[in-house]
Order: sequence, then structure tokens, then C-alpha cells
Amino acid sequence: MKSETRDDLDRLFHRLCTDFGEASGKTIIRTIIEELGGLRLSFPDMREMSREARDMRVRARFRGNYRGGGM
Repeated sequence: MKSETRDDLDRLFHRLCTDFGEASGKTIIRTIIEELGGLRLSFPDMREMSREARDMRVRARFRGNYRGGGM
């Protein structure tokens, strides 16, 4: 495992323990590892998450017709 990845995991573990308590932090990490251990994952950043939420709101509110192409 690359050291930067290990550092990221350590930072996540400490944050979970701080935010949710040590026992809960350990349980969350253990659950993630049990369910996803061995997988290579990529998480979106907060900007991308905001964009996806915005796009979902726009699609949910859209009531018109859309035809692609020129006029």
C-alpha cells in the first residue's frame, strides 16, 4: 500500500473516532474493510457531489420537452 494511501486511511480513522467515538470509528472502519476490502475505490470530491445533487434536482423539476440539435 502506498504510504500516502495509508496516511489517508489513518487520517480517516482518526476523524471517525473523533466525530463518532473510538468504538464507533473502529466499527465503521471494520465494516468498510469487511465489505469492500481489497477493492480500489475512488470517491468523488464535495464539488462533484454538489453538482450531482444539483443535476438530480434539475431533472426532477424538468417538465418540458427537450429536443437536441440545432434550431
